[in-house]
Amino acid sequence: MTSVLHYRYVREVNLSVPETSSFIHLASTQEPNQIRGKVQIQNTYPIENYYGLVIELCGLVKFTTGPRNIEHIFGVDKNSSTVLKSQVYCQILGCAEALEKGTLPSKLKSVVLPGSHIIEFQLILPKNRPLPPSMSGKYVEVTYNIILYKRTQENGYKPMGDRFKKLINFHGFNPLQTVQPLSSMLWENPVVQPFSGCGISGALQIPKTNYLKQEEIAFHVQIEKDGTNVSQVLAKCVKVSLLKTVIANYSTEVEELDSFITNKDYFNEGNNNVCVKGVFTSKRDHPSYKDLTIGGLLIIHNIKVEVTTDEGTTGGLLELFIGTTMTNTE
Repeated sequence: MTSVLHYRYVREVNLSVPETSSFIHLASTQEPNQIRGKVQIQNTYPIENYYGLVIELCGLVKFTTGPRNIEHIFGVDKNSSTVLKSQVYCQILGCAEALEKGTLPSKLKSVVLPGSHIIEFQLILPKNRPLPPSMSGKYVEVTYNIILYKRTQENGYKPMGDRFKKLINFHGFNPLQTVQPLSSMLWENPVVQPFSGCGISGALQIPKTNYLKQEEIAFHVQIEKDGTNVSQVLAKCVKVSLLKTVIANYSTEVEELDSFITNKDYFNEGNNNVCVKGVFTSKRDHPSYKDLTIGGLLIIHNIKVEVTTDEGTTGGLLELFIGTTMTNTE
């Protein structure tokens, strides 16, 4: 991943801040791979010299089962030329040498910044690196913090303290590497999953497999009587579910995000072939995550159909991919 250094000094201010408040303030952005905000610096007597200030995005995955407990989302690159752990950061004060390993204290240039100031920052996430969303589940917890570090005269950075550490609710980042149409209502080349049993045969159909978090997901369920000796079979119920499965260290947690249920006799009045249609309109809170960078963590989305007859229940399953933004590969 490439480190991005970007900041903008805003102004000197006089601020009175409660002791419990944070000095890191986030701003809204339309770009899914950016985090923007401001840092409030109060350097009062005794005046402290800064050799460098760095804002860093730190992510941790904590598994509650299995041999591995905590894993850094961005990893720790021992071969990196910088003293930082994460690879998503921006330097807001100091010279570039302050980031390098082995820099002698005599080479550091001090920055005297008396009074109160606000400095804008922007963290740019790598577009080719999927990131899991913030989440707290039964078997896994994913957290992100924005932390401000100050460069000391020793070889490294030290956290500025709790008031310069901000827990954020990160939406995750996983672009769709696809050229599929954005509209989920197009049925030119539907994806089909056939199923059979309990006196019927059928198929679950969706227009495509890749969706954005806010997109509607349409589906068709085609069912018909199977064979000629099942004239008395009754299809009593059709249930279609949108599922999210989180796999953490081989432990599985399944959540039903949305469902469509009908209860009726679909084969009455001599009908032997029927089609049930519906649309899931609810927004998905988490994108799919199948990147192998973090071993042991998967977020999978499926559409599941269950058809219940008087002989039992049968159905099928289709996997979806829910992304945060569209990336055209052409």
